[in-house]
Amino acid sequence: MLAHAAATWNVRLAVPEVVIREAVAGYHRRVTEALVGLQRQKEKNGGALGISAIYDKTRVDIEAASSRYGEDLRQLLSEIDAQILAPPIVDHIELVERAAQRKKPCDGNGNGYRDTLNWISVLEAAKNSDEDVVWISDNSKDFGREDGEGLHDDLAAEVTSIGAEGRIKWLRSLSELILELAGKRWPEFSDDLRQIQERLQADAVEGFLNTEILAGCMEQTISPRMCGLPIQTRSAKIMAIGAMTHSSFSVRGASVEGEGIIEFTAVCPTTALIELPITADAEGREVESVTEDGVFVWVSKDLHFTGIVTSDRYGRPVSGEVTKIGSSPDDPGRNAWSRMSDLGSLLPSLSAVMASMRRPLIDPKVFEAMRRPLIDPKVFEAMRRPLIDPKVFEAMRRPLIDPKVFEAMRRPLIDPKVFEAMRRPLIDPQIMEGMRIRAAGLDAFEQIRNENSTDQESDSGADVEGVDVSDELASEDDDSSPGN
Repeated sequence: MLAHAAATWNVRLAVPEVVIREAVAGYHRRVTEALVGLQRQKEKNGGALGISAIYDKTRVDIEAASSRYGEDLRQLLSEIDAQILAPPIVDHIELVERAAQRKKPCDGNGNGYRDTLNWISVLEAAKNSDEDVVWISDNSKDFGREDGEGLHDDLAAEVTSIGAEGRIKWLRSLSELILELAGKRWPEFSDDLRQIQERLQADAVEGFLNTEILAGCMEQTISPRMCGLPIQTRSAKIMAIGAMTHSSFSVRGASVEGEGIIEFTAVCPTTALIELPITADAEGREVESVTEDGVFVWVSKDLHFTGIVTSDRYGRPVSGEVTKIGSSPDDPGRNAWSRMSDLGSLLPSLSAVMASMRRPLIDPKVFEAMRRPLIDPKVFEAMRRPLIDPKVFEAMRRPLIDPKVFEAMRRPLIDPKVFEAMRRPLIDPQIMEGMRIRAAGLDAFEQIRNENSTDQESDSGADVEGVDVSDELASEDDDSSPGN
């Protein structure tokens, strides 16, 4: 709501840097406490239920959210154009004096360093402008009086000392600020935040329609039929759009990033420049110009502009377009176009009837069919052909058994070469000859060896001239053929 109020109610938002730092630190402390509880739950149920991994992943996600919280917070403040106030430049001795004197917003123990910096930022904001300044803080103990009504006396005295009496106000919550601002402008909504929010969003969308969307429809061509313009209208375009007399909005959805889609319908008095044929009756209409082909006249009537608007996470419109332009559904001009359409739908039927009357009663194809012979000439042509194909008789003249069969029967069953091969000796004669020579040599060698052994026994003491038969045989073997 403050995002809308910034533009609608002329409100500027400011957040001290000290508050942001404190908010981030407080967020981290709460996250740490949550993780302690998560760890206890994991130890208690994680192993028994088999979901320890889920606890671990959740812990990682929470820690990641905690680490980027400061950046996200600054981004959100930037989107609503909030100003971040740097810490004020103040002498440390002044802060010590305030703490020593227990001057508000310090407490009875002298604590309140950050609250004092924030309060000095409020005073500086009031000094630098003539605008009203509202300090929002739920720390009533340090900023408010004991009865809870208004600023503490110490703080009120400082406001008076800088001449800002009546311009600095303290409220405990943003809701109080919204209700107070709305009460000044919309008394009927002074106690209903939901109605205030809807009214703020409606005002924001209406302002966006007027300044951004409807202004873009200037000189846009429109449909004479949809806008209920005269039936003879050749062309028409928008030349002026007045202030909205009625509007309606409907939220159709939202994206993951929080962006919304709003469908709108706005009724605006619109002036269009239309072209009529030169023969058309332009009586009673303001004529802009006349040409050889037609006459241009001005027409004013209420038109309905329908379209969509895309809003950001705060519901503020950021873009949009008009998807349809037309007059009211019960507009007399649109009824005239509907009647014209109904008549046009009848014309094709009448034309079909007239065309059917021009056709002959008997289809010419009937006479064409009668001119054709009853029996196809191809039938007589087929009858002239012999019933039995001459190729059949030609096949009957051929012998039933192929002469090559008898020729094959005259050939001997066994090839003469087989008998010729049987007459040949099984072993080559040369081999047999070699075997006989080998046997004769072995017999001669055996005989000589026997003779030598007999001579040695009979004449062992005599000198006998010996003959080296082995050498002789060896020489004979050497002179013999390799085969032997």
